Amino acid sequence: MVQNKIGSLSVMAMTLLMSAFGAQANNDVLTNVKQTGQINFGYVADEAPYSSLNDKASEPKGYAIDLCNKVADSIKAQPGYGDMKVVYHPTQLNEGLQQVAEGELDLLCGAAMETLTRREQVSFSTPIGKGGLSAVINENASADLKRVLEDKPAHTGPKWRATVNRGLANHTYVVHEGTVTEGWVRNKIKQLGVVATVVTAKTHEEGIKLVSEGVADAYFADRFELIGELHHSHLSNVELSPQVFEVAYGRLALPKNNDDFRLLIDRSLSELYQSDDFVPMYTQYFGEPTKETLNDYQGYSISK
Repeated sequence: MVQNKIGSLSVMAMTLLMSAFGAQANNDVLTNVKQTGQINFGYVADEAPYSSLNDKASEPKGYAIDLCNKVADSIKAQPGYGDMKVVYHPTQLNEGLQQVAEGELDLLCGAAMETLTRREQVSFSTPIGKGGLSAVINENASADLKRVLEDKPAHTGPKWRATVNRGLANHTYVVHEGTVTEGWVRNKIKQLGVVATVVTAKTHEEGIKLVSEGVADAYFADRFELIGELHHSHLSNVELSPQVFEVAYGRLALPKNNDDFRLLIDRSLSELYQSDDFVPMYTQYFGEPTKETLNDYQGYSISK
């Protein structure tokens, strides 16, 4: 009787162990790609200059798309992957991260910020850029507003009744819908002494246009994305505030427990950052990189 129980437990343990190995194998991106002949990349269609939809060609374009194409080229260079098909799927950031976690996407081609909560679900590549919360303002914005957005006191004189709110009451601020929460921005502007109305915009173009037209006083979003949007914008009456409220690094997201795939991605990115091809690629989307920016990318590169 005891032996039968032991035997049953042994069979059960072996079954669970083999199931675990099977689940791990099914989660191996490179193995699955080799078997299916296809890799699935996700992208956010309204995250220019990282990724956007090319209306004429009906295909994605952008800085992160170029990086993912480099990764795809590295995979195709491996034995047995030469005929691999690359398929891009439109998604949204949070939805895309979930799809990566569930194995529906092999790589999310965008600037996802690494957090501990997200690391419970997915893994991340070496950085593809440094961003953080910043703001676009009208060039004719008040001196008090500019000082506040530079993290300086808005008013340095006597605090008369008219300056109780630091002269910044009833301003309107815009955030990019789905990326920076209204509550987060409210907390930040409260810390800066700003009494404000917060509205949302669906795209960076829309948010910056509201500032340009004087409908809003500042547009808060990721600094790296704002640099790219302003580089391609024809608006001459807006400017990027120098203050970065929170520094963050954008990364590509991939399924967990895929060390070989992550190694291939990081090697591909590191080789690109150190090559002559990188500066022209970067300049196309963000303008000429500064010496500080180039030093950052050398730091992102992993030595052989």
